[in-house]
Amino acid sequence: MNIGWRIEDGKFRLTWRESGGPLVAEPERKSFGTTLIKSMFATQLKGAASMRFEPDGLVCVLEAPLDALTQEN
Repeated sequence: MNIGWRIEDGKFRLTWRESGGPLVAEPERKSFGTTLIKSMFATQLKGAASMRFEPDGLVCVLEAPLDALTQEN
């Protein structure tokens, strides 16, 4: 597994990359967890979440504007 992040053009981007496990295939339907993560990033953080099911493992990219992450609630 590899987790990396960067800040670029006013956006925070986190990449989660799995490897070394069994072969992965895209599921036939979206799970509740996937739907929840994508919805949260879109509505609460004005960002995006994407997931790619590559043969070596899942690659998940979470991205949000910095100002959405630093606002006090």
